[in-house]
Amino acid sequence: MITGNGADIGMTSLAEDCGPVLAWLQTRTGADRLDCSRVEKLSGGAIQENWLLQLRITGGAHDGHQSWVLRTDAASSVAVSNSRSNEFSLLQAAFLQGVTVPEPLYFCSDNTVLGQPFFIMTAMPGQAQARKLVRSPGLAEQGLELVAQLGQIMAKLHSITPQTKFKTKGLGSEELLFFLPRYEGSAASFQIAQMRAALDNLGTAHPVLEYSLNWLEDHLPIWADQRTSFVSP
Repeated sequence: MITGNGADIGMTSLAEDCGPVLAWLQTRTGADRLDCSRVEKLSGGAIQENWLLQLRITGGAHDGHQSWVLRTDAASSVAVSNSRSNEFSLLQAAFLQGVTVPEPLYFCSDNTVLGQPFFIMTAMPGQAQARKLVRSPGLAEQGLELVAQLGQIMAKLHSITPQTKFKTKGLGSEELLFFLPRYEGSAASFQIAQMRAALDNLGTAHPVLEYSLNWLEDHLPIWADQRTSFVSP
């Protein structure tokens, strides 16, 4: 059994009728009953929409009260943005590497459910606005601890490569990031090559930018150089 009520803001298809999403969720979770007490569009995100779902699930893999977030595309977009499918895989990789991110739960590519792809992840409380983090008196004493945590998180992220294999539920080890470009040499060299290609496609000369790329290429950091090494995972 599925029950739910809509919100009065945001994407009309979800706000006015969340039934198809809840039916899909009930199937994916194997729940006997799924009740939704709250559907709320969250603030932030110019090219994605995030919706908070307050659920009461009876039976299945997630029995109990759950706070989940549905993430999908907004009306506006940026050409270089990742698709929701790729973003879900990136989030999986980060989560499985021990990075503090929401747990990605389910991805839906069936456009008949919502009209476009979306995925479900756990809701995480916290504050991500830099202005509030910097100016909050209550966080001032935790500054050093936050910096240490940030370093640990960055180390875990930088230990991930497109070739990294992750142990996923029921699927053994797999390369979740197969869609990322593979390249020989350093990431810096790859980025410079990409920028050179972009300049070539413009069809006009940009000597200042080309000089800058030449300088960067001549001053590439040496791998394992202690002057540029920060942390290890």
